[in-house]
Amino acid sequence: MKAGIFLTLVSLLGLSAAQPHRHRRFHNKPRALVTEVEIVTVTAPLVVIEVFGTDTITFTEGVPQIPAPTSTEAPVSFPPPPPPPPPPPPTTTTPPSTSLPPVVIPPPAPTSSESPPPPPPLPAPTTFSSIQAPPPPPPLSVPEPTFAPAPSIAPAPSTGPVSTGNGYGISYNPYNDDGTCKDANSVSRDIDSLKEYTMIRIYGVDCDQLNTVIPAVKSHDGMKLFLGINDVNSAASEAQQIVDAVKKYFGGDWSRIDTVSVGNEAVRTGAASIGQVIAGMRAARGVLQGGGFTGPVVTVDTIETFLNPDGSGIQLCKESDYNAANCHAFFDTSGYYNKGSEAGDFVTMQVGRFKQGCGDRRTVITESGWPHSSSFPLDVFNTGPVPDESNHIAAISSLKEAFVGNKSDLVLFSAFNDMWKKDFSDTKGTEKFWGIFGAQ
Repeated sequence: MKAGIFLTLVSLLGLSAAQPHRHRRFHNKPRALVTEVEIVTVTAPLVVIEVFGTDTITFTEGVPQIPAPTSTEAPVSFPPPPPPPPPPPPTTTTPPSTSLPPVVIPPPAPTSSESPPPPPPLPAPTTFSSIQAPPPPPPLSVPEPTFAPAPSIAPAPSTGPVSTGNGYGISYNPYNDDGTCKDANSVSRDIDSLKEYTMIRIYGVDCDQLNTVIPAVKSHDGMKLFLGINDVNSAASEAQQIVDAVKKYFGGDWSRIDTVSVGNEAVRTGAASIGQVIAGMRAARGVLQGGGFTGPVVTVDTIETFLNPDGSGIQLCKESDYNAANCHAFFDTSGYYNKGSEAGDFVTMQVGRFKQGCGDRRTVITESGWPHSSSFPLDVFNTGPVPDESNHIAAISSLKEAFVGNKSDLVLFSAFNDMWKKDFSDTKGTEKFWGIFGAQ
């Protein structure tokens, strides 16, 4: 038994001696630590075997003496070390398939004895200024929603006439040269000749003018009326006539009536006191409003009357819904406005005074013009404004230019000559000759 064990050990030692000694390290060093070794005694001649160079095992009297470890754990056998595993193949990380086409690697170019062509030049380095943003994606094609067609709706009726004409107003009196009343046909012809103007101003209800002027104006789309009550002491009754006429010709629609005035220079001429004019305005306003009129009610006088020294004229301003005055450069006594071409400057200056005294609100010049003749010889006017044709034409042009931005605030005086009028001491023989369209 001992001999068999010995032979086995010798065989193992022979196998160990036959291993290459290039690395002189224990190939089994990484294995588990031997914690107990059993010493077996056999009878054999002394054999000295060198194992792994510096490690020597000595057998005395046939038994090899191997230093005993200090551990007392169970012995383990020494199987031959397994061959090292083959190196793993190179790992290639393959991303998940995304249905992309396989990458095709072209075969190497055939070897040629000729020198290869030089590589293409490298592109110039990209600078920030040469970087261009990618084009925007094309717009999405979204089908337009379809809707059922809306029901047809008729346009709402207009709340008032569309303004026509040149924007300015002009004053008109329906009298013949002898002071008698013009008939409806004559009035109609007069209004037809004024169709370039947007508003017609009349002064009263006498001569049946509500029944002659209103129908003539109505026939011109958009033309408006500036109506008047001449006698302040009968303001209520005249106001009622206006209400009735509007109902008759306009069906109660007041959109064609711009303003109603009560009195024309009544205080300046002495025809009424300030108190009487105010009372007349209040009476007329009550009747007009009762008839559906919501527009402005004013009194018309000269600026000097409104701004009289004792301040009483301011009451007329307060009672009026806006500032309204007659203003003629021809009657200026300052000597600064002697030419018709200066009429616009004069009126503009007076409007500033008017607003300063009566309030900065809408201000309408209800009469302004220039006479083209006089019953006096012209040498009387050597030191002041001259009533001639050239000054007349220049004045009308100057006034229009001054009010070009607010045309509805100017009423030119007058449409035709008023041969029925009488002169006063301060009219200088010109009262009949203010007509823009000459004698009719």
